[in-house]
Amino acid sequence: MGLTRINNQALTDVTSAGLPTLDSDKLPAGSVLQVVNASSTTAVTVNSTTYTSIISATITPTSSSSKFFLLYSGNRDNTSGNSAFNWFTFYRDGTQVGVISLDQSQGGGLGYNSQVAHQVLDAPNTASAITYSFRAKQGSGTTVWGESSSGNIITIMEIAG
Repeated sequence: MGLTRINNQALTDVTSAGLPTLDSDKLPAGSVLQVVNASSTTAVTVNSTTYTSIISATITPTSSSSKFFLLYSGNRDNTSGNSAFNWFTFYRDGTQVGVISLDQSQGGGLGYNSQVAHQVLDAPNTASAITYSFRAKQGSGTTVWGESSSGNIITIMEIAG
């Protein structure tokens, strides 16, 4: 079978016809350059007043001007039988980034389960590999993160700056 010409153009003319490339310098700001995703169904018990890592992922930027949209999705289970106060946030390597959220798992006995979603935009100004982690701590009670089949998921999207 022979090659089919598109609009009577040679194959080299078609592939260089101004189609977008993966060269991050040529993509417009706001373009998604890469996506890294990690998931785990391993439960993480948090009963400490210091931040405990729930899940993490590493990404190597394509440009130092990139921004990173971080997403966490998972569930938590209040196992203490009463209200549990949870603080959660993202960390870039060892530094907290974005906002810290406070939420309370309402009482009602053991096994109170709820879904959590958290997101933040970070601009680290580096081209070196970055490890982002989603972390939580307790004000009271005990919470198990990622206990169900949905587990814990972290997604990192590199956005052209």
